[in-house]
Amino acid sequence: MKITVKITAALLIVAVLSVLVTSFFAVKEISDSFDFYVKQNINARAKMILSYIGELYFAGGWEAVQAGLQMSHGRRSGGPGGPRQERIIITAPDGTVVVDNNWEYLGQKEKDLPLKNGQEIYLNGQKIGTLYYQPFTVYGLLEESFISSVKRANFFGGLLAVAVALVLGFFLSQRLLAPLKTLIAVVGKFSSKNLHLRAPETSNDEIGELARAFNRMAEALERNEKLRRQMIADIAHELRTPLSILQGNFELLLEKVIEADEETLRSLAEEVKRLSRLVEELRELSLAEAGELKILPVEVEVNQFFSEVAAPFTSLAEAKSISFETTLPAKGEKYSFDPDRMKQVVYNLLTNAFQYTGEGGKVKLEVKLLDGKLLIEVTDTGPGIPPEDLPYIFERFYRGEKSRSRTTGGSGLGLAIAKSLVEAHGGKIWVESTVGQGTTFKVVV
Repeated sequence: MKITVKITAALLIVAVLSVLVTSFFAVKEISDSFDFYVKQNINARAKMILSYIGELYFAGGWEAVQAGLQMSHGRRSGGPGGPRQERIIITAPDGTVVVDNNWEYLGQKEKDLPLKNGQEIYLNGQKIGTLYYQPFTVYGLLEESFISSVKRANFFGGLLAVAVALVLGFFLSQRLLAPLKTLIAVVGKFSSKNLHLRAPETSNDEIGELARAFNRMAEALERNEKLRRQMIADIAHELRTPLSILQGNFELLLEKVIEADEETLRSLAEEVKRLSRLVEELRELSLAEAGELKILPVEVEVNQFFSEVAAPFTSLAEAKSISFETTLPAKGEKYSFDPDRMKQVVYNLLTNAFQYTGEGGKVKLEVKLLDGKLLIEVTDTGPGIPPEDLPYIFERFYRGEKSRSRTTGGSGLGLAIAKSLVEAHGGKIWVESTVGQGTTFKVVV
């Protein structure tokens, strides 16, 4: 069932229920009011009749009462059996009917007649009889006509409300669902070939939020698709270079253009290592993304561990005329992490720092234990990373135009692997950088 039908049906049900409830209580209230009005009139009429009977009885007994009522009420408003005729019956203290304005029950006994709700008649403190007053109908023609007109008004008002509900339900549903239909059309056209499509964000309600969520998803898919294509191109490039070198050298060896001396074999071995390293890094990334990367934390003496990790970079700093500074916690302090994986993270960050820091620059490794967390910062005074590159710096094979060009070497997977290893520890890694001043990578585990 379409949402348009559901919305219209919901409004229709509400309208019908509202009309039914309103009509029920309106008619009931009017009927109750008329009942009260009629009872008040009956009581007032009965009192007036009692007073009139008292006067007649005082003047000439029950015969005078019978004659007076016959004259005043016997044929009022159409005569006996007329629509407004009253029935007035009086019984003597012994139960005999002594007055009947219709002459029907005169002389009969009270116990043999269908009489009820009698009012005793007293004269000078002495009971002289019982009055039975019966109006012919509760409602007169005017009252019945008015009640009928109210019911008709409620009925036609209900029909009008239902019609309005149908019309409003249709137009409101069309208006409310117009953005959703547009979104459905966009989703229908959305595919790997149309990742640029976006839904119009025309409102701030739930449908507008849905459109914004779809657009965020579309942007992520489009970016991931671009990264996927770039990754495939980068993998092809990374594989092509060593494979081309290997192929060329092997062809030269087969043609005996070059000799299989130690230098040639060492060069071929380096290219094979490069291929192996690339394959291993891709395998680690795949394991991390599948949640299958194993982390084996143990208690590690922090100062000793990071001193050993930083040691190989001391000679590199001297060779490149770079100032290398380390700030580590006091000896004896321990923390739990996977030493092999953490060494891989820090080694990668330091390698990047030295790679992009020129002669006379500075690289700093700072490690802290603070509030039960391990904080690692690697800072360099290199060229920095442009702001537009920062959101993607941890993407695999991502290289900025300046700071991460292929001429600096590396597979382009190091930071992606470092991020995966840190997150596998339950930690977080991020970068802060200013172009022309340097970069700081921060890790919290």
